Formats: sequence, C-alpha cells, structure tokens
Amino acid sequence: MSKPTYSRAQVQANDGTGGKPAWMIVNGEVLDVTKFAGGHPGGEKAILDYAGKDATKIFYSLHRHEVLEKRLQRLKVGNVEGYDAKSAPQTWKQLSPVPYAEIDMNQSFYNESHRRWRLVVREWLFDEGVLEWSETAEMSGEYPTKELFQKCGRAGLLAVFQGVGPHLSRVPEPNLFTKAGIKPQDIDLFHISIAVEEHKRLCCPGAEDGIASGISIGLGPVLKFGPKWMQGDLVQSILLGDKVICLAITEPYAGSDVAGVLATAVKSRDGSHYVVNGTKKWITNAVFADYFTTLVRLGDSKDLAMLLIPRTEGVTVRSIPTDYAMSAGTGLISFENVVVPADHLIGKEGEGMKYTMCVCCQTAFPRD
Repeated sequence: MSKPTYSRAQVQANDGTGGKPAWMIVNGEVLDVTKFAGGHPGGEKAILDYAGKDATKIFYSLHRHEVLEKRLQRLKVGNVEGYDAKSAPQTWKQLSPVPYAEIDMNQSFYNESHRRWRLVVREWLFDEGVLEWSETAEMSGEYPTKELFQKCGRAGLLAVFQGVGPHLSRVPEPNLFTKAGIKPQDIDLFHISIAVEEHKRLCCPGAEDGIASGISIGLGPVLKFGPKWMQGDLVQSILLGDKVICLAITEPYAGSDVAGVLATAVKSRDGSHYVVNGTKKWITNAVFADYFTTLVRLGDSKDLAMLLIPRTEGVTVRSIPTDYAMSAGTGLISFENVVVPADHLIGKEGEGMKYTMCVCCQTAFPRD
C-alpha cells in the first residue's frame, strides 16, 4: 500500500509541541521521529530542533543515504507534495558528502583511479543484485549460489579478495578493472582496501563471509606454495568462481593453539598418497566448499604439513549454527580415511606451520 502525501503545512503543524507528533522531511519523505528522538545517538534535541521542518541538508551532512534507505524506513509516514530531491543523493551507489565518510576523498595518497574504482565496485554490487541478495540471505541463511560466485569471479572481485599479485591478470576482460580504466598490474593495496570496504558496506557479515572468506584465506597457500599443476586450471576455477575453496585449520581440540592440531596424514609406503583422519571445526565456507586447504600432522610426529583436500569420499561436512548468519556456510569437517594424492601437498612436509602463519600475508615469504 502506497504512503499518503502531505503538504508542507501539514508537516509544519506536526512540530512535536503541545503533545503533537514530531514529523520531519528528509529527501521528500515524511518521517515520524516522535519515539525515535529519545534514542537518537546525537540526543533528542538534535532531532526535535528539526521537527516540522525539511531536515534534508543537515541529514546528509551527517549520514550516508543508506541510513535513510535501510534504517529509517520504519519511521516513514508518507511523502511531501511536489518535492524536488535533485540536491540529495538518490541511491546507495552515490558518494556521501559526509566529511570522512568516504575515506579516499580526504587523503592525499588516494588518487583518481582509487576514486573511480570505489564507484565502479559500489555500483556493481548494487546493480548486479549482490546487495539485494545479501540482505535476503542474512535473514534466511541462504548460501551463495554457484551463479553468484561465478558473477563475482568473472567481475574480478574474488581475485581482488586474494590481494595484489599476478593472479589479477588472470581474470578475463571485461571486468571491474577495465570498467574502472585500471590495468591489473596497477592495482595496489589501496584499491584492495577500497574493494573490501565496499564489500563490508553490504552490512551483512554472514553473507559477506559467504562470498569472500574462503578464497581470501584459503587460496593464498595454494597460490604461494602450491605445486605447478595447481597453478593452472585449479586456481583459475577458484578465481572465476567455478569452484570454492576454504581454509581448514581450527579443530575442536586445538582452537587458537594451531600447532596442536590432531588431524593426521599418514603417507603410504610407496609415497603415492596420504591417508587423512581427523576433524576440523568452525570452518567458514566449509558447507559448500569444493577444496579444503588443510593443516595436518604427519603421522605421530611433531611435523605439520598442508594439503589441498578435495571434497571426496570420506569427507563429511555438517553445518554449524553461528551467532551472525548461516549464509557463511560455517561447518564441521570429518576426514575418515580420506585418500589424498601425494601431489596435493602444498609446499614441503614439515613447513605447514609456516604456511599457516602467512595465509593472510601473501608477500610474507618468497616462492621457492
């Protein structure tokens, strides 16, 4: 049902005095702030001073547009007759005039390419339905679909979450880089930071992790230390969203004590494969991942190794409810006599702890 339309005189009459409700105009919408004012972070007076008035200018000097779109719609009672909102931001996509709301607008080390990049990423998330999906998934617990992963992958967003490096050049054109007029080799850490900021503006942490968490920490060891065969079609399929990877380190028995993992990998006598047994818990993206970058103990020794384990026979994943959202696909993984080919070893035996410590810093160690 559409909201009614009010004249400015009607809004002015509801100025919060004499027991009357407190209405105000923001971007052509009439908001009833009578009850809201008491809990306003800036204090009740900051709201009631604008009761009965058009507060659009002051609102946009203090708030992003999405505060109106996503947070204050419950206060809307109607619209104002003949309102011209040309001076106010119209959508979630536009830059905010709020001082320091857009960090790159006030910092000398951000250049024009960074500003173009921010708008391109922001508009893409909005126009391609990622924002809309995130808001729905956060409430329903829906997992990212294969189509969504592929859309993010082919746009280059998944590659960006992996950080700066030559892998960015592996995303076929057209992509977000070309749309922003930026060459992959010119992407720097500020571009990466901006993409992460825009992704976080979805304000849906479960959905955000569902899209980005697995690749951002699970692919690094493969890219940096994985054997040559992994660098081809396997890595490409992950960068483009055709396959999903996650990092499987934490265990019920060894949470923050990473060096105390009990999952084991026993190498066969002929050296052709490992047999993996153990449990990993609280693994983000595990429910829908195709590959698990897994820290294991080599038999009963103190040595640790990292294996890339595909979802195969003997791998069972159970969903774990979390406090924020099911759409992140957090799970418990059971490995029961899982046969993993020896060439799925990442790096060298005994160096699993080193790779674990640098999964979030892709430049920490040079490639052998």
